[in-house]
Amino acid sequence: MKFAEIAVDAPISDPRTFSYSIPDDMALAPGHLVRVPFGVRALQGIVFELAGSPQVKETRPVSAVESDVPVLSQTQLDMASWMSDYYLCPLFDAAAPMLPVGVRTRTRAHLSIAPDIEDLESAANGDAQLRILQAVQADQPMELERLVDDLGEGIRRSVSALVSDGTLVRRYRAIRLAASPKYVDSLRVNAAALDDIRLWLEEDGRDARRHRQAELAEFMLESAQPVVASEARKMFGAYAVARFLERSWLEIDRTQVFRDPLADRVFDPEPPVSLSDAQSEVVRDVSAAMRDP
Repeated sequence: MKFAEIAVDAPISDPRTFSYSIPDDMALAPGHLVRVPFGVRALQGIVFELAGSPQVKETRPVSAVESDVPVLSQTQLDMASWMSDYYLCPLFDAAAPMLPVGVRTRTRAHLSIAPDIEDLESAANGDAQLRILQAVQADQPMELERLVDDLGEGIRRSVSALVSDGTLVRRYRAIRLAASPKYVDSLRVNAAALDDIRLWLEEDGRDARRHRQAELAEFMLESAQPVVASEARKMFGAYAVARFLERSWLEIDRTQVFRDPLADRVFDPEPPVSLSDAQSEVVRDVSAAMRDP
């Protein structure tokens, strides 16, 4: 049996590879992009070398080859190894900037309500869990990180508890990474629904079970400007926002955000560089070689 030393796209603390066995019907070479089991997830990895024996006694097989040919050359693999060792960063992170555009993926956790759960209030242990279940039900399967963005970082422990007791089902999906514009969603009241919202507040808004929806309605009626959707979900719950959108009481405005990491930064001009005699000679030799290769 043959083995491969693979750098895995995982947040590990030291620059290293992991040993995987190569199935008999799989052809691998250094530089191939592969998918491998890592804990309960399936992650991308880069083959750095083939080996006759593994680093550990028991290995798991490579799941799939994701590139027909190696995506990195031996020179690039050597450079990544040097960068990882010098900067003490994970080996995959050192190699990732050299990968072709569009081939990298990330594994994301997605949540959905278990099929046998019918009553969310009975399944939830407290208001925090109920808010999570309502948010997931409103848009399932929901990506965990989006749920955290909507409800706050503190929900992770409650999510883990709901997964452990079987109320939530967590599945992992590979998402292809691609650069894309960033958009911010804002909520505003639908002017045509003003009378319906006020009537609902008078008739149903006093129901204790709908207090978060009532708070959202009052807040939006008093707001002179659109409200960022993620902030509204944090304050009043994703379920309340979803219900108002379903009724067409709220409308969404989507605005593209242009990000400039150098905005508002001032850079002083660099002082002139003084070359030594030896450096000047090298510059002359390189310039001559470029003019007459």
